[in-house]
Amino acid sequence: MTAQIDPQAQLEPPRQSSLSTAAARKLATTTKSAPQMQEITSRWLLRMLPWVETKGGAYRVNRRLSYTVGDGRVDFVQDGGLVRVIPQELGELALLRGFEDVEVLGTLACRCVQRDFRAGEVLVERGAPAGEIHLIAHGRINQTSVGKYGDEVAVTVLADGDRFGEHALLDADARWDHTATAETAGTLLTLSRADFAAVMSAAPGLRAHVDAFGSLPRQRQNRHGEAEIAMSAGHVGEVALPGAFVDYELRPREYELSVAQTVLRVHTRVADLYNGPMNQTEEQLRLTIEALRERQEHELINNREFGLLHNADFKPADTAVPAPPGPVPGRIPGGPRGLGTAGLYPGRREASPGPPPAAAPAEGRPIPGLYHHPVPEPDPARVEDVGRRIKSWAVDEVELYPEEWEGQFDGFSVGRYMVACHPDAPTVDHLMIATRLMVAENAVDDCYCEDHGGSPVGLGGRLLLAHTALDALHTTEEYQPRWAESLHADAPRRAYRSAMEYFVRHSTPSQADRYRHDMARLHLGYLAEAAWAETDHVPEVWEYLAMRQFNNFRPCPTITDTVGGYELPADLHAQPAMQRVLALAGNASTIVNDLYSYTKELASPGRHLNLPVVIAEREGVSDRDAYLKAVEVHNDLMRDFETEAAALAAACPLPSVLRFLRGVAVWVDGNHYWHQTNTYRYSLPDFW
Repeated sequence: MTAQIDPQAQLEPPRQSSLSTAAARKLATTTKSAPQMQEITSRWLLRMLPWVETKGGAYRVNRRLSYTVGDGRVDFVQDGGLVRVIPQELGELALLRGFEDVEVLGTLACRCVQRDFRAGEVLVERGAPAGEIHLIAHGRINQTSVGKYGDEVAVTVLADGDRFGEHALLDADARWDHTATAETAGTLLTLSRADFAAVMSAAPGLRAHVDAFGSLPRQRQNRHGEAEIAMSAGHVGEVALPGAFVDYELRPREYELSVAQTVLRVHTRVADLYNGPMNQTEEQLRLTIEALRERQEHELINNREFGLLHNADFKPADTAVPAPPGPVPGRIPGGPRGLGTAGLYPGRREASPGPPPAAAPAEGRPIPGLYHHPVPEPDPARVEDVGRRIKSWAVDEVELYPEEWEGQFDGFSVGRYMVACHPDAPTVDHLMIATRLMVAENAVDDCYCEDHGGSPVGLGGRLLLAHTALDALHTTEEYQPRWAESLHADAPRRAYRSAMEYFVRHSTPSQADRYRHDMARLHLGYLAEAAWAETDHVPEVWEYLAMRQFNNFRPCPTITDTVGGYELPADLHAQPAMQRVLALAGNASTIVNDLYSYTKELASPGRHLNLPVVIAEREGVSDRDAYLKAVEVHNDLMRDFETEAAALAAACPLPSVLRFLRGVAVWVDGNHYWHQTNTYRYSLPDFW
């Protein structure tokens, strides 16, 4: 069948049969967002910096005058982008050594002119007339000269506190012996020969000192041509005691309050006619305030007078000798890199007395299917040192165990444990903080709860009294001595008292208080497990996991900043996100203990609760299936821990937060390493 189509009908537009959306929008209300602005950032600096209320228009920082004459380097004072030499530090110059007129030194310091230089800039050229001395406040400068065959050769590299051109202050015909080229950008102060001569002409004492300096070659010499050292010996009588006082800076830094301001204009016609559904004035004001706050943070960082970049100390904070190169342990949770992220990495360690012997490969094997991260073998020199010190402390200071327990103490291998968990500890003294606390807590667990006379009966009273060794009793004069005497009543209390006293000496009050809080959590978990043991009760799996969130390793990673020689501020440690990370880390680490100690506890008398046992009992599965499910529970906790840590690092990328998160992750890995390799205590079930 063939249909005829009218060509004219094909050209006619289709007829509208309903209201179009374009027309319908005339009667509709549009849902609108608040005005957006890309300039808005998280402004972590403004959120986290401590703020001080300023009553007046200026804020003065009174500081103790700090300088070190005799170290061979000149020190400076920074006021934002302005740099001044400390007058007494001019005594480092050979020409002024021993000259003690502070007023004249101050005049010379005021005559020094600041000069900022760029990387690659030629500061002086060899052979040119030399008419000034240069004091390097910050930066690196290469000195070069002509070699034996006419080529350019490096002479030396000068850095912060060094100087060159001292000979030019007295010699009118002096010339530069070397070419000085800036390797980095920096700042130096220059004192010209003319300014030095002007001050010397007005200061007779300085003139006499300079004349005496010029006569030094005519002083008495020994038979080797060296300056003779005058000395006396065999004297008797009273020796004068040195006097001292605390000096202050004569010109303390004052910060005049700075204002960021603008004028916001909103026409009343706009505010009256177009004020719904959003308040036009309020939105304009909100965005303007956001822009002002962004400018405020920009000034805090970049302002030449008070900005952080222009007030950072030129001298490095840590001048310790770095440790020999080796593998860097652990993982850094996600977060930005750049300015200020040096705190991410483990602190420098004390220099080793010599190259450590090669570490033996790790013993034992990991649990098949267990999610973990291998760690480098801990430094054997540190392991030995920590092991020697902790045994001496346990035996001689707190009388921790009788002679027949010595093999068990040695088999615990606590030195290897703590060095693996805290590779960023600056010194062995810092490692001993964690080591003493770990041994003391294990003494409480063994003697009060488990292997060596422990019993659930009366545990609460024993734990309460032991906890007062961590959190001191404050009572009347009549009863205080009896409490203090009780701290020596048994090994657990002696260990707690001594370990806590050592910890408090190396920590801040907030670090010590957070540890006491976590130990109270631990003791509460002990009591819950003891109550179940008394009634022969097997909890539900979730109930057991709740108990294990308290009876777990949480106190150990929470002190990782103290052991690392820094502090995570209390407000950051208390953040719910940080507490969740610590809880997950402690929970995962404790399940590791359940899994590796499974066969050890099965062989011990009585019933020991651990996650595989509870799963088998409550879910009616075989021992093997329960054990493998416990492995999966651990793996889920580990992945949650790493996810939450990465999210926190991205949301709060402060150096102290990132370093703390890294320390917790390294502790978790070190804890698994110790359980895997401690074949004296642990062996795996035959489930594979």
